[in-house]
Amino acid sequence: SDKLDSKSKLQQIVQKESGVLPQYNVVSEEGLPHKKHFVIEVEFNGEVRGSGEGSNKKNAQERAAKDALMKRGYGA
Repeated sequence: SDKLDSKSKLQQIVQKESGVLPQYNVVSEEGLPHKKHFVIEVEFNGEVRGSGEGSNKKNAQERAAKDALMKRGYGA
């Protein structure tokens, strides 16, 4: 399918626009081993551009990417 997930979409846009890759940083990690809660921020060009939460890093990164896309005016 040609529908990219938000993370891939953001990476393509950022790489094309500024030649850098988005960095994903874990802001917090809470909960029991089987019931974690992650908060992740995505940054590029020296600024935090979005954040997301999820039960695993992958979900949280995807939501952070989606948040960054929305803030940049790209529908996610």
